[in-house]
Amino acid sequence: MAVSEDVARIAAAAGRFARPGERLVGVLPTQPFEGRRVYLCAFESAEGRTWLALDDASEPIAERGLVREAAALAALCEIAGESAGGGHLDQPRTGP
Repeated sequence: MAVSEDVARIAAAAGRFARPGERLVGVLPTQPFEGRRVYLCAFESAEGRTWLALDDASEPIAERGLVREAAALAALCEIAGESAGGGHLDQPRTGP
């Protein structure tokens, strides 16, 4: 199964975890360990944003270390993308 299909499947399943007034606004797939994906699901409401980590079976992950590694990996990827000129690799950024 392709990553895009996995993300769509997780997004469909994540809806059951939304609290009243929340809506799913994003799913970030990460793979901090070989063969084990963690999906970071973002929910938004009038009160702000909350996050939930789901495994490949669409179940919440309670292992703090695994969730922390997945979040750190997602953040590093975001920083790397921004540092690479926002996708324009021929024009890399040299500073903030």
